[in-house]
Amino acid sequence: MGLTCDTSTSPRRCVAFTCDAGKYLANDVCVDVGIGYWSPANSNERRACTNAPANAEYTSPAATQADCPWTCKAGYRRDSTGTKCVESSTAQLLTCAADEVAVGIHGRAGAWLDALGMRCARSDSGTIIGAATSATAIGGSGGTAFTRDCGPGAVLHEVTGINGWAKAPVNQSWWSEINLSTIEVSCRNLQTGEINSLTKVGGSSSCILGKETYSFQCGGNGLVRGFVVDSANTSTYVGYMLDLSCR
Repeated sequence: MGLTCDTSTSPRRCVAFTCDAGKYLANDVCVDVGIGYWSPANSNERRACTNAPANAEYTSPAATQADCPWTCKAGYRRDSTGTKCVESSTAQLLTCAADEVAVGIHGRAGAWLDALGMRCARSDSGTIIGAATSATAIGGSGGTAFTRDCGPGAVLHEVTGINGWAKAPVNQSWWSEINLSTIEVSCRNLQTGEINSLTKVGGSSSCILGKETYSFQCGGNGLVRGFVVDSANTSTYVGYMLDLSCR
């Protein structure tokens, strides 16, 4: 337990305090627990995370529960159960920096995603600091440029959409099964918890039936830091959405 004291009185008056979730007491100051550790509310100690599977790494510097956010290492992706990392030579991470969170997306799109990257901002103790910046995008130069930013104080919450267009008569002959067809993100205000959806990107009235849908969000109090996409076709377009990287 920590103590904060009024040095202007004699004798000094001291009040005991405990740290918020995701922080621990170091040199009489509450600081982030650091990547690979977690702490619940009203506890001044940090505890080691143990839930990540093989070939994964922890991502949050301020985890608040034993189920610490993690992502698969480069060259791996989550399996169908979401609990293991399996080898994947085409998995590629689109990510913000370690001290940033995702507050939007940018890229180029037409009937599918030609390019995609993260919009990022620094985050400290549940507060967004400074303006959003664009992280490097992958993909080509086709389509029309777009930016989708969350509002002030909000971060990416969920990503949904369609991976590939189905080989079906209702779709045009130029359909593609291997590209990221659409993406739609929702945002969560860190203070109020309000969730809002941003306008969908990609898609075409000429292609109606998708090959498969996807939906990802970070569990608990985890914050989105990036996307994991299939990079097999990223010299020209964006591949399938495979997973999120959370912190």
